[in-house]
Amino acid sequence: MGRNGRTHALVGAYALDAVDDLERAAFERHMRDCDGCRAECAELREAAARLADDAWSPPPGRLRHTVLTAATNTRQNRPPRRPGPAVVMIAVLVTAIGTVPQREPAPRSTQLGTSGPGRERA
Repeated sequence: MGRNGRTHALVGAYALDAVDDLERAAFERHMRDCDGCRAECAELREAAARLADDAWSPPPGRLRHTVLTAATNTRQNRPPRRPGPAVVMIAVLVTAIGTVPQREPAPRSTQLGTSGPGRERA
């Protein structure tokens, strides 16, 4: 479909205000020269207005009270508990202790003063 055909296809969306700013500007330029699109847009807007008039009705007067009462009587979920400062401090200390490098013990022969590999006894 060419550019002109694509522009014609926007008439319904334009009539319902369902186009973005670029499409709106392009279609409005197009409608200056297109009697068919101007007429179709007017008809679609009139039909949409009639449909909206028949579908809309004021809400019942008791609706606000009913909704607020239901909200008050509905059990609410509690927000998740946050750990206290002591729990946070313990977690930090455990993490810190776990990351401190540990020294490996010296080989047993060095600890006892006996000869190890590479040393000879006198």
